[in-house]
Amino acid sequence: MRLNTLILLRFCFLLIFIPSFISCSIFYKRIPQVAWENEMEGYASWYGKEYHGRKTSSGEIYDMYAFTAAHRTLPLGSEIRVTNLENGKEVDVRINDRGPFVDGRIIDLSYNSAKRIDMVNAGVAKVRLSFLKQPAAAVTSGYIIQAGSFLLYENALRLKGDLEKMCSPVYIETFETNTGKYHRVRIGPVKDKDSGLEIISKLKKRNIHSYLIGAD
Repeated sequence: MRLNTLILLRFCFLLIFIPSFISCSIFYKRIPQVAWENEMEGYASWYGKEYHGRKTSSGEIYDMYAFTAAHRTLPLGSEIRVTNLENGKEVDVRINDRGPFVDGRIIDLSYNSAKRIDMVNAGVAKVRLSFLKQPAAAVTSGYIIQAGSFLLYENALRLKGDLEKMCSPVYIETFETNTGKYHRVRIGPVKDKDSGLEIISKLKKRNIHSYLIGAD
C-alpha cells in the first residue's frame, strides 16, 4: 500500500514540474502577435482621457478627439479603415502609436474613432482592419522583419542569438509604453519585400514566426 502511494506521488510530481521546466527552458515568452495582411479581423479597444496630452510612439501628442490608433507593427503613419463587425460602422484612422499590448486585441482606437463606430460603451468590439495607405517614408526606407516582442530582455537576447546564426543584421529595439517596457527583436532593413519574405519563409521552417513591416 505504501509503495503504491509513493509511486502515485512521484507521478503527480512529474506531471506538475516537468511541463513547467520545459516551458521555461525551451519556449520563448513572447507577446502573441498576428501577421498583417490586406485585411485582418480581431478585437479593438480604445483609450481616452487618461492618455490625452501624452506623447505617442511617433512623437506626436495624443489627441483623444483625433482619428488615430495604435497598432503593434504597422508602419507609423499608415492609414487603415476599421469596420465594426457588430454594426457595420466604419472609421478611417492613422497609426501614430504602438499597442495594444493585451492578448487578443489587434488595435487601440482613439476615443473619437471608437465613438464613430459606436463601441465606446462596450469598450471592446470585433472589427475588420483594411489597409488604405502606406506612408511615403516606409516605402523608401525599406523593410524590417520583426521576429518577437518581449517583456523580458533575456528572452529577446536569446532569440537574437538564435537569429544571428541564420541571418543579419539582427538587433534589439527597446521602447516604452504606458503599460511597460518592451524589447523588439528585428532583422534588417532588407532591400525589398521579396527578400524579406524569403527570410520569413526560412525562419518559419524553424518555427520562428516573423512579420514584415515597413521601416519606421
